[in-house]
Amino acid sequence: MGTENLDDLKGKIAEEHKRETSEVARMRLKRDLLDMLEKSHEFDLPAGMVEQEFQAIWQRFDQERTNNPDNIDADDKEKSDEELQDEYGVIAKRRVRLGLLLAEIGRLNEVEITPEELNQAVMSEARRYSGREQETLEYYRNNPEAMQSLQGPLLEDKVIDFILELATVSVKEVALDALFEEPDEKAEKKKKDKPAKKKTKAKKKPEKTEKTEKSD
Repeated sequence: MGTENLDDLKGKIAEEHKRETSEVARMRLKRDLLDMLEKSHEFDLPAGMVEQEFQAIWQRFDQERTNNPDNIDADDKEKSDEELQDEYGVIAKRRVRLGLLLAEIGRLNEVEITPEELNQAVMSEARRYSGREQETLEYYRNNPEAMQSLQGPLLEDKVIDFILELATVSVKEVALDALFEEPDEKAEKKKKDKPAKKKTKAKKKPEKTEKTEKSD
């Protein structure tokens, strides 16, 4: 295992566990923030941008469905193309809305990516391809579109950090399985755990002053 002893192994496992949970917690925080931003900002979206984003999403899905069908969710396999396109259309609108919103927040507050930050991202990307680091570096340095694909997520995270610095963020402890639970899984679980409403016999002539109980 490349460790000196059992204590060393435990320490490395604990560090890896902490890193992983921190990344997931960051993702959850980011997702919650983006949900709040989307719900609180309504504005007309450029139809061309939405269509372009939708076509990119659909093309990736269609390629994955053709080349790696096992990677497609079982639920999606049972849906028609029309149903899937409706769902991906919603996703495309969300991405465009949030992209424009975050870009405007960044512009107004002069949030920018420094050359050092971009270079660090390129180096990090190159390390993912062991033995081909130099080739990867040259690819990004000679390909403006590829460089832009790295700069976009960097700017998004930097704007989100800027917002979080101004926001009031509360911290709470959660169980590990709850932390890793997907939002749709959480909603489905709540639905299942919710007690069923008791059926009551309707009275023939209910009085106007009769009080009824409401279940939450």
